[in-house]
Amino acid sequence: MKNRLFFLGLLALSFNFKSQMWGPATPFPAPSGTLDFNGSTNHSTITSLSVWNNDLYVCGDFTSIGGIVAHGIAKWNGNSWSSLGQGNFLQQPVGDAVVFNGAFYFTSDRLYKWDGNSLQVFTYFNTSYQIVKPVSGSDLHVFNNELYIVNTEVGLLKFNGNDFTEINDNNQIGLINCVESYSNSIYVGTDQGLFKYQTGNWINCNGITTEPPIIYDLETFNNELYVLGYYSSIGGISVNGFSKFNGSTWNYANLPDGNYPQTLPFGSWNVGTNHLHVMNNALYFAHTFSTWNTNSTFKASPLIKYDGSQWSQIALNGGLGGACSVIYNNELYVGGNYPGIASQNFQMIPYFAKLDPNALSVDSVPDNREVSIFPNPTAHSITIKGEKSTNQSFHIYDQMGLEVFKGKLTGTETEVNLSALSKGMYTLKIEGNYQPAQIVKE
Repeated sequence: MKNRLFFLGLLALSFNFKSQMWGPATPFPAPSGTLDFNGSTNHSTITSLSVWNNDLYVCGDFTSIGGIVAHGIAKWNGNSWSSLGQGNFLQQPVGDAVVFNGAFYFTSDRLYKWDGNSLQVFTYFNTSYQIVKPVSGSDLHVFNNELYIVNTEVGLLKFNGNDFTEINDNNQIGLINCVESYSNSIYVGTDQGLFKYQTGNWINCNGITTEPPIIYDLETFNNELYVLGYYSSIGGISVNGFSKFNGSTWNYANLPDGNYPQTLPFGSWNVGTNHLHVMNNALYFAHTFSTWNTNSTFKASPLIKYDGSQWSQIALNGGLGGACSVIYNNELYVGGNYPGIASQNFQMIPYFAKLDPNALSVDSVPDNREVSIFPNPTAHSITIKGEKSTNQSFHIYDQMGLEVFKGKLTGTETEVNLSALSKGMYTLKIEGNYQPAQIVKE
């Protein structure tokens, strides 16, 4: 039986990520402007996305968003934008934000507390200088009802809601970039690697390395600590800037098709400490991804996710420089420092985007080529026939999204032997502007 299929009509049969695209996060203007506190011009960047009191808080490096003046932070209620206070009080970008003790905290030139109506700014007593100094920091984390703040002067501060405590590293562990709790302990990522804080001491967790790892971000998922940074080895294994730690040994956290996070020391890709984020029992990874594999099915994307067994690409269009993600009102948002460039023939929305199954750009319309697959269902093999000669690569996936077969089309007709596959339903994907098609194996 010959079953003629038109790829344009098979949107309903495609993978979820192939039927969805990144679109504008709101119908209002994206972040714009610069924060010229150093007299230089910077591109807009979103570094943190948080939800509090039914509002989405957007933090980063910008001077306006949604048509309003807002320096580094603004909130979206699902219909309109508003600023905090006067909207232009910050002189530096916002790096991170968390909810602590029923209030919203964020860090810029100082640590701020927002209760929904007013702002509070904090100071602490610096024991080294014996003076009161403003609290500042680059990363925030809540653990055991206390707020941990990465502070460039003392390394780490701890806040119980009333008082600050210095956790000094005595210059033993390098510059701290991020903090995370794992297995009921505090871990920090530094420019000298990963360290654990225990009973007043810092424990080096790096193991055997060729050079000190630079760690930018940490996140706990499935009882393991995922570690993102700039390093080629850690714990005696060779990796490319991304691995996981179980408290005693290191292991690979490999991305599909030889992909790896494109991290560079002091590079624009390393914006913020919110690249890794656990939501809805999955690990979301916002970053810039590269591969040496020209046949990779993973294309440029600011955000991918891991369900505990496999990684998946979320949307078809993509870009470079994802920095953070959040789910708000059951919709997925991503922010970063990616510009509005064309990638894989699809337009990328700059800086701040929302997953939208209807946000198909003109360039994303698939080729209207007639393609036949026969016989379908099949017990042994299929023939893929097209009107035009092509040598495009193709991939076949099972219902779990795992690749079970791949090859290249040859001319206008290609026979594919599927005898080794088990009975069931599979999805065929041809690279290029084709939509996937379904195959039934008897």
